[in-house]
Amino acid sequence: MIQTEHLSDIEELRNIMDLYQEAEAYITSFGWCKKVDNAWYALGVYEQLGVFLFEIQPANEAIDSMIWVIVGDLPTAYLDSSATTEIEALIIYTDLMEDWARKVLEGESTADGYPVEIEPNEENARALLDKITFIRQEVIPTFE
Repeated sequence: MIQTEHLSDIEELRNIMDLYQEAEAYITSFGWCKKVDNAWYALGVYEQLGVFLFEIQPANEAIDSMIWVIVGDLPTAYLDSSATTEIEALIIYTDLMEDWARKVLEGESTADGYPVEIEPNEENARALLDKITFIRQEVIPTFE
């Protein structure tokens, strides 16, 4: 579950930098990302959730140059620039993760959904749904 304790400014900055490094390593791990030109921290909750917007040099013209990355104590994911704000990106992310978790719980294949890089089992699906519920009820309304 996402923590709600108070952090000092230095601790908060460390958490943001740790999340940024995770997000940058993730986005640059894809062959379609030649390099990162710019990055912006959009929102976060301690070390548990970070939303970043990256301006990249794509490998070809079919790839967006602006990519959202969501990282933290949940499956990391990227989204294209069809999300125009960090809240939109977070809403799309929660929809994709909920779809994956529901498929797992209903015994359906996850092959045609967003690729989630955790073991598709009931425990992980329920834990992810708990985090998604918290994000929808507490995080999104706070930042809207």
